[in-house]
Amino acid sequence: MHYEQADDDTLVAAARGGDIAAFEALVRRHSRAVFAHAARF
Repeated sequence: MHYEQADDDTLVAAARGGDIAAFEALVRRHSRAVFAHAARF
């Protein structure tokens, strides 16, 4: 599956099922926003 094109709901479902590649795709997609938000604390 091409995870770069999958929506977040699909990636989360796959990651919850143990798919490490789906989890990595979520991390790549959202890591900047998470770190930026955390840096404001």
